[in-house]
Amino acid sequence: MKKEELQEVIYQLKNYQLEDYVKDVSTWFSSLNEKQRANFLNLNVYPLKRLSQFREILVDLDFLNSDYYLTDAKLINESKSDVIAQCLVNIARDKDSQESNLHQFDERMIAYSLSDKTAQEKYSLICKRLRLENQQSNNYVDGDSLKSKNHIKLRPKLK
Repeated sequence: MKKEELQEVIYQLKNYQLEDYVKDVSTWFSSLNEKQRANFLNLNVYPLKRLSQFREILVDLDFLNSDYYLTDAKLINESKSDVIAQCLVNIARDKDSQESNLHQFDERMIAYSLSDKTAQEKYSLICKRLRLENQQSNNYVDGDSLKSKNHIKLRPKLK
C-alpha cells in the first residue's frame, strides 16, 4: 500500500472514530477489493448523527461491498430516529436486500416513514418479501432441465 493511501485510510478511520474496529490498518485495507476500498475512501458523511451509534457498519465487509454503501450510509445518518436508523442498518446489511432491485426503494420507504411504528411495519414487510423472493429463487428450476430429466409430462400439442 502506498504511503498516501495509508494516510487517507488512517484519516478516514480517525475521522469516523473507527480505530477500535480495525486492528491492523494496512492488513485490513489490503484485504479489501476495489469496490470496498473506493466505498470507504469516498465516504463523506458529516457530521455524524445517527450513524455514530452504528459506526461499526462503516467497516463491515459485506456492507463495504454493497453498491449502495454511500447512499445507505447517508440515509442511516440522516434518519429521524434511532428505530428508523436500526431498520435501515438491518436492510443495508442484508445480502438479499443488497441484491434486490428494490433495495433503494425499500431504504427510502423506511427512511421517510412518519413514525417508528410505520418504519418497523415496513421493515417487517420488506423482510417477508425478501424471504419469499429468496425461497422462490432457490426453488426455481428451468423448464429445459425438467424436460431432460422427465420430471414432468408435457401435454401433447393440439392439432
